[in-house]
Amino acid sequence: MKYFVLILAFTILIPVSAHSKAPDFNINLKFEAIKSGGLKVYVNNPAPYAQQLILRLYKLKNLKTTVNLPFFDIIEPGDNKLLFELERQSSGPVSYRYSYDTFMGSPYAKPDETIYYLPFQHGIIKKATSGIAHKLDRTNAFDFGMDIGSEICAVRDGIVAAIKDDSSFGGPDPAYRPYANFLYLSHSDGTFSQYVHIKKNGVMVKLGDTVKQGQAIALSGNTGYSYTPHLHFQVVIARLTNGTNSFYAIPVKFLDTNGKGTYLKPGNSYYSIHPQENIPCKVYIKNRKVSQPSCL
Repeated sequence: MKYFVLILAFTILIPVSAHSKAPDFNINLKFEAIKSGGLKVYVNNPAPYAQQLILRLYKLKNLKTTVNLPFFDIIEPGDNKLLFELERQSSGPVSYRYSYDTFMGSPYAKPDETIYYLPFQHGIIKKATSGIAHKLDRTNAFDFGMDIGSEICAVRDGIVAAIKDDSSFGGPDPAYRPYANFLYLSHSDGTFSQYVHIKKNGVMVKLGDTVKQGQAIALSGNTGYSYTPHLHFQVVIARLTNGTNSFYAIPVKFLDTNGKGTYLKPGNSYYSIHPQENIPCKVYIKNRKVSQPSCL
């Protein structure tokens, strides 16, 4: 928490903290003095995704507001709007303190009918598994065994919303969980795709980049809570915050060899189809003892 104190004759601005869960896409708050001696509170969201805002006001002196405190709102991407006013009660100085937190995503996102690509290269076949940690909010998450350094591909168009790739630590113990490298993409329907256990320095894009479906975005690894090298993948919606970033995985359809969408089932193997590659699948799987699909 950062604390600041500023005292003016007519208006006092005292931010107590400005802590954001998405530090490179910080919500911006502006307290603007008005002729009556009160203040208008504005917000701007520069992130490509919605953010949940919790704003707290403390020790109001000679000011009042009609909104419920702490104030909560969902700030859509690109929003630049008035939140509320603080009314001056009488002549003389005014003062207040405030703090706020922001959390990624809207709990009211409505998934669209996009057909996803599998998160690995065209023509590769991999088994979808459900790990021992895939319970409750992760029921619809999947693991794919991937050698370290294998390319991870974007499952749909999106914008890079969060990155961590500075860790080289991983192992079969929950104590390693904070050391997992990851990449999040935000999507036009308010969902996120999450790619976890990326190798150190394995992210191939930058925060804020626009990526296309099928584009290579990262290299797989074995960081964080992980028994063997693999990719943990899920499409998620944010939960209404309880003071942390919280998501739950949702089922989505992936492009199959018939050109249609199918839901993944743990234990089944799936071919990755990227039609724009225009490369027959048999180039990649000719040495495997599987039937050759007509991918294109």
